[in-house]
This record gives sequence, structure tokens and C-alpha cells, in this order.
Amino acid sequence: MNLPFFVAKRYFIARKKTSFISLISWISMLGVCVGTMALVIVLSVFNGLEAFQKGLFRTFDAELKISAKKGKNFPCTPDFLAKLQAVDGVSTITQVIQESALIRYKEAQMVVTLKGVDDNFLKQQRLKSSIIDGELKLGGQGISYAVVGSGVAFTLGIDVDAFYPLETWYPRNNHSKTIDFNSTDAFNRLNLLPTGIFAIEQEYDNNFVFVPLSFAQELFEYDNKRTSLEIQVKDPKQIPQIQNEIQDLLGENFVVQNQDEQHASLLRAIKIEKLFVFLTLSFIIGIASFNIFFSLSMLAIEKNQMSKRFVLWAHREV
Repeated sequence: MNLPFFVAKRYFIARKKTSFISLISWISMLGVCVGTMALVIVLSVFNGLEAFQKGLFRTFDAELKISAKKGKNFPCTPDFLAKLQAVDGVSTITQVIQESALIRYKEAQMVVTLKGVDDNFLKQQRLKSSIIDGELKLGGQGISYAVVGSGVAFTLGIDVDAFYPLETWYPRNNHSKTIDFNSTDAFNRLNLLPTGIFAIEQEYDNNFVFVPLSFAQELFEYDNKRTSLEIQVKDPKQIPQIQNEIQDLLGENFVVQNQDEQHASLLRAIKIEKLFVFLTLSFIIGIASFNIFFSLSMLAIEKNQMSKRFVLWAHREV
């Protein structure tokens, strides 16, 4: 038998006077095993949750997003777009107008986030794998179509095969501080047909409706203004470099964010939770490890005293 293993076995499987110390040692060993196992499992869960959230973001969000540092929109001219398109590594630029609006379908209504996008969004096919009913289509033959989240479709009872119009309402830009809700002239009102339903994650499914950019431009009276620009790059490995180049090009009046930065608060919360779990379980493992150390020390002292008594007894016998 291996000598170190034999000695360790004799220390932990003690008799008589040291039985209580051995019990403490076994409990401490069990605490270390359980704590280590819990630490590995919990951290693996948090790592998987973080990777899962990032996977959802990649389905919905662009690789790079440009928005105004102050205010919710900014002018977007052809020269401005051409300057961004000239940046090495930029593949496509999607113009976005995103606002909250009231939508009605038959007798049901709710407030949603209306996201108007141009044709480049369809070319990226970011929602193609998330369509659960209908098709990913925003326009054709002079008709505007909408792709709605599954939560919105469930709340309003939308049927993409019924060809029933979806009404959208938004206050007119009359520069007045008050709105007469009893007057229909106080609102812009446009209709479009729901043609597809997507399902990604509850936060998106319950709030978002995708519409053509021209439709959102007319409804919100935005003219050449945009709330954001979404950029797709040719090589994902060059995202940090392209992000820095665009930020230097646009200056301090704009914010350029990658996918992680677009959801920085959520990812930060996950990392903080993971840190506190790690510290708590590490503290438990540390206490159990100290118990093992002191238990072994007490066992060694006890064995040493027994050895001395045995030597004295042997001398007396001789």
C-alpha cells in the first residue's frame, strides 16, 4: 500500500479519543467536496447564461450601432452614409427609426416599439431563423407589411393569413405641449398588413414590431432624421478596429456600440452575480479547508503524545 495514503487513512480513521476529531475532519472534507462541486456547477450555469444572452443579442442586434450622444435622433444625409460606407471593413448600413406607438388590431390595442428599417435589414436575414409564422417581408407592390413579435401577436390576436389591417397611431408633430385625445386630427394614422411573426426572447417578442423605413418616416414625421444606424461588418474579428475608426470619424457627438455594449447593464448584472456567488462559495470552501488543516494538526499532536507515552512505557518495561 502507498505509504502517504496509508498514513492519511490512519489519521482519518482514528479510534477512541480521536474519534471526535476524525468526525470533524470528515465533515470538513465533505464541505470542501460539496462547496467545490457547487462552485463549478453555479459558475458553469452563469457562463452558459451569459453565452445564451449574447446568442440572443446576435440574432436581434447589429454588430455595431451608431446613435446620437444627446437626443434621440440625428440628421442622416447621403454624404453622411457615404462617409461611413467608405470605412474599410463595413459591409452594410441599415437605417433605423425606432419609436413607441399605439397599434390596433380589430378590437384590441397596445403600445409597442415600432422599428422602421430599410431593405438592408432584410439582406442581413437576422430574423429569418426566428420567423415562426408567415414570412419575413416588409414591402412590395406599394403595400407596407409588418413583422410582429409573438407576444404582440398573442395579445392582439393577429392572424397573418386573415389580411386584416394593423392600425398605427402616433401624435402629430404640432409643437404643442398638449394633445387633444378626442380629436382624430391630433394623430397620424396609417395602416399596414401583418405578414410574419417572430419569436426570439420575451423582451423582444412582447414589444417589437418591424415596419418599412418609409412607413415609419411618414408616421413619425422624421424626414431625413434617424434614431440609429446599424452596421454589419465583413469580418467579425475586425469589429473593435472598425468601431474605433468610426468613433474617430464621427467624433464625440455620436456613440458607437458593439453588441455587448448595447446591453452593458444586463451583462454587468450577470457578472456581478457571478462574482458574489464565487466569493461566497470560495469563503465556504476556505473555512472547510481550514477545518481540515486544524483537524489534521490536532490528530498529529495527539499521535505524537501517544508515541511519547509508548516510548516511556517501553523504557519502563526494559
